[in-house]
Parts: sequence; C-alpha cells; structure tokens
Amino acid sequence: MSKQMKEKQFSTEEKAQKFSQDLAGVMRSLTEIMEEENRLLGKKDLKGLEKLTQKKMQLVGACQKYRTMLIDNPDVLKKMDGLMRVQLGAMRKDCLLIAKKNESAVGGALQATQNMVETIVNAAVKETKKTDGYKDPRKKHLELGTYSPVCTPVAFSRAV
Repeated sequence: MSKQMKEKQFSTEEKAQKFSQDLAGVMRSLTEIMEEENRLLGKKDLKGLEKLTQKKMQLVGACQKYRTMLIDNPDVLKKMDGLMRVQLGAMRKDCLLIAKKNESAVGGALQATQNMVETIVNAAVKETKKTDGYKDPRKKHLELGTYSPVCTPVAFSRAV
C-alpha cells in the first residue's frame, strides 16, 4: 500500500473509530478463545482444542494485521476517542496476561506429552532387552548351536 493510501485510510475520525472498534472486537475474541483454551487444557479435552486452533490462528493473523496498520499509521491513535485508547490499552494488558497463562498451560501440556512419549519409548526398549543379555539380532546366527537359515553348517578341523 502506498503512503498516500495509508494516510487516506484513516483520514477521518470516523474511520479511526471504526478501526479501533474492529481491533477491540478482535482482541476481545482472541482473549475469549485463549481463556476457553486454558479451560479445555485443564479438562484435557483435545477435541475441543482442535476446533479452537483454527479460529485462534485466524484471530492472531488479524491482530498482526492491525498491529502492522498501527505501526504504519501512528496518527490513528491521535484520531481515536480518548476513552477508546484507554480501553484498548486495558484490553492489551488483559490479552497479554491471558497469553502468558495460555503459554504456561500449553507448555505444561506439551511437557506432559513429551514425558509420556519418553516413558513409552523407554518401556518398549526395556521390553525388547528382557533376555539375560542383549543380543544383536544381526549376529545371533553366528553363535554356536543356533540354527540359522542364512548360514549353512560347515565342518572343519582345528588340528593342524
């Protein structure tokens, strides 16, 4: 977008107000989704989490878009209603707080999943090594007294 188009985009206070209301709606929706995600993580409801993930990603993309617009057009903040600026600041703080809680909950779920996978792998390794000693299956046919379809028995004399 050219600089002139960006300036025209928020040329009036009405457009700045519309922008701020849209941004507030996106932030509110994202906050609600993260709260719901935290609740579902607490319940260990993975199916519910799958449904939220797509919507959460769309809202995060929209927040990124609005953030870029604010960076490109800092004058829009001056054209906004003072009360709306205060509300957006409060919403930003709430969103950041919930994002931290969400990060912690998702990190905990990820760590629990990694621990479970590690336990399963360790149990599988332990199960395969249950014999008296571990024997390399590639060399088992070389042991004396073991039938091997790969090797044919050969008689030889060690006396020279």
